[in-house]
Amino acid sequence: MNKYLSLDQQIVHLFVDKSVMFEREEIDFAKNILRDNNYRNFVSCSKVKFAEFIDEHLMMYKTAEFKEWRAYFELDCCVSEHLMKNLTLFERTLNSRVSYYISELMESNELSNFEKNEIVSKVKGIKTRNKIKFKNYTGDRSWFYISEMSFGEMKQLLLWIYYNRQTVYFELVKDYSFLYKHVRTRMDELNILRNNLFHNKPLTVYLTRGNIYNEKIINNRFNATKWISEIKIHHSMRELINEVCESSINYIEIKNSLRKVG
Repeated sequence: MNKYLSLDQQIVHLFVDKSVMFEREEIDFAKNILRDNNYRNFVSCSKVKFAEFIDEHLMMYKTAEFKEWRAYFELDCCVSEHLMKNLTLFERTLNSRVSYYISELMESNELSNFEKNEIVSKVKGIKTRNKIKFKNYTGDRSWFYISEMSFGEMKQLLLWIYYNRQTVYFELVKDYSFLYKHVRTRMDELNILRNNLFHNKPLTVYLTRGNIYNEKIINNRFNATKWISEIKIHHSMRELINEVCESSINYIEIKNSLRKVG
């Protein structure tokens, strides 16, 4: 959608261009769903489930009822909320551990002056609404300053530990085997996943957006999703996650089929 559409126009667009069928009595209900869930997010998510064929100019969709589109969107919402809970737990734990180990390093005599200055520079250089507060950082009370950082900012200190104190790093991530190797790439992907979900983007959109022709990028996304989902999970949730992943993989294959023919 490249221009504003009224709720009535959104209904027509779904019917004409996406092969979505409506019962007359559910039109007003459908408008409320589209208004409250962001039309772009709703369509970008559910179309993945019902995509059938693509040519150079047009994506074709299986004929489906609106309630089926809604059901898939709500399934994605359920999965995304599960991932957000796990991401919150992961971020809280990781931030606390980074705070502890950086504080320990800064308070000990193990760091050279150059290394201390590197850490101070990283903390003072962050871009945050509390930047004025961070200008006062000199190496003391590291636990306090790091606890104020965003995930992306804290990630830079984690990487510093990885490159400069690997013994400390592996103690820090001992419960997180996903971060034993390819650390920068995997932390970057977790950061992207986190930012997408916390800004209300459906998981399906994260998995299928952008450069879906790059197999390495695709694998990074699915691996990050699978790992985060397993931190705390029930069997029923695993089935829902598999459904979202399978639909996303199918959509990616349809999109890539045009490129292979071309």
